[in-house]
Amino acid sequence: MPTEIPCTSAGSRKFIIDAGPEYLSLRTYYSIGMEPVWFLDIESLDGTPLAVGLPILPGSANLLRGQGDRLDGYCIQAVLLDGEQGDPEGLGDKLRLLFWGQEEEKPEVRR
Repeated sequence: MPTEIPCTSAGSRKFIIDAGPEYLSLRTYYSIGMEPVWFLDIESLDGTPLAVGLPILPGSANLLRGQGDRLDGYCIQAVLLDGEQGDPEGLGDKLRLLFWGQEEEKPEVRR
């Protein structure tokens, strides 16, 4: 069963999740550039960066694929649901980030 990563319209947010064999610190934040984009950073509890500036891309099979050995076996998906659209100040209630730990059965990827 995946864990839902909290997303908020209050801008940047940092939190800790139980990732199975370890705890991870995650931060979501927003950047306004050519196109506004939400990002995700992941750190170990001692502050070691494991992934920095991952774009939150709805529909990606696994946002963590190719992010190094420490994150192998983990899966994060960004899923769009029916609801209120986000804007430059927040994600709205359409986006859900779902996290699967190393020991959890992952969703099937359809191609």
